[in-house]
Amino acid sequence: METRNAFLHGALLRQGDVLKVERMAPRDTQAAADLLLPHLAPATRNVALFDLSERNLQRHAKDTLSVLFDSLR
Repeated sequence: METRNAFLHGALLRQGDVLKVERMAPRDTQAAADLLLPHLAPATRNVALFDLSERNLQRHAKDTLSVLFDSLR
């Protein structure tokens, strides 16, 4: 099998690159927020959710995201 460079969703992949796929369920996202909350001063609490494509947003109900954001206020 020949190994060569290729593009995947606009990213250049080269021989030797390692891909890691991660997926978090809404309960895991909330557990991470609960773990961090005691260590964050209220003035520094910012939330960044990565890769919120339409497909990924469908996995997180609107109410679930609201609870997550409200818990970090």
